[in-house]
Amino acid sequence: MAGAIEHLSPSPFTVSDAGQIVFDAPSVSRGKHTLLEMQLVTARGRIAARNRQALYFFPHLDALSLKLHAPEHADALRDMGCSVVEDAAQADVIVVGKMTDAWRDYLLAGGRVLWLAETNDAQ
Repeated sequence: MAGAIEHLSPSPFTVSDAGQIVFDAPSVSRGKHTLLEMQLVTARGRIAARNRQALYFFPHLDALSLKLHAPEHADALRDMGCSVVEDAAQADVIVVGKMTDAWRDYLLAGGRVLWLAETNDAQ
């Protein structure tokens, strides 16, 4: 796969928005690791900058059969085909972005909690 973003005018010694790279992820039967290699080429054809970004592709899996309670992530999980319940008591697993005292107590009492600590105030 190859492509180009043309007609750029980046200023020297700055960070410039060059646009977006968009593509459909390939269908794979096993996990695959690949590299996206990018080059900034001058009008004279010389490489001014280059970078690489690791990409990982995984096969599509059927949705989990678990019932999830996920107040912060319910829409995304439903979009992936997961079963999301409103009542935490009906859930097999609680999915949270912030570990509160209440969820910590639930976990210590034997409940199952998946903690997605993605922010600085996640605990």
